[in-house]
Amino acid sequence: MEAIAAKYKIDKDKLIVEAACGTAALARQLVSQGFQTLQVFDNSRPMLSEAFRLCARYPQIEIFEADVESLKLSKPSQLIVWVDYSSNFAMTKQQLEQMLTNLITNLAKGGLLIFDIRTYQGWQIDFYAQPLTTFATERFQRLWLNDQDHDRSVINFDVFIRTRDTDGAWSEWRRESMTEKMWRLEEVMSIVSSLHNVNVEAVYGDDFRVIDPRKEIANLAYFVLKKQ
Repeated sequence: MEAIAAKYKIDKDKLIVEAACGTAALARQLVSQGFQTLQVFDNSRPMLSEAFRLCARYPQIEIFEADVESLKLSKPSQLIVWVDYSSNFAMTKQQLEQMLTNLITNLAKGGLLIFDIRTYQGWQIDFYAQPLTTFATERFQRLWLNDQDHDRSVINFDVFIRTRDTDGAWSEWRRESMTEKMWRLEEVMSIVSSLHNVNVEAVYGDDFRVIDPRKEIANLAYFVLKKQ
């Protein structure tokens, strides 16, 4: 992100927005790289609660509750970053187009939107292809039950999460069910190419190398869009 911002001459004192920020991990990393004014948002209150805790010592980061589809910034941003592939929650072309269009509306002229998406091939790696997968840290545990519906190009999750407090006690398991779209790269290219007043500046692959989406396959694709 720092390299892309430098390439497009986005100064580090300009407003940078992290969309669907989760715990705001990216924003904290950007602060460590010298960015000074960040706004981050999510529509998940448990995630925002963790973001507030982790960002307590980062006065450069402003946190608020919002949704990608209805975001209305008080001031246009020079750079909006929407990563960690929450774009896969868009289930139709119309919904993904609306999400992208709304984020672009919140950009200043010449501003950038960087977003990523997990492609159909990316969902076939073992972590998601297995019926049960796990993730854990000292304070967080998560179990995924995965069910891929190839006819509809969707993956269904049954997710169980629990957290550990500062006294070492684990909370009860919380259950969440969700469905994500297994988008093919050519489908996403068709959508971004049809957006009004937007240039597709580049598409990066898993290794952050610029790829030709007409010829190459990526498990994760990162799009750089510029508002005209």
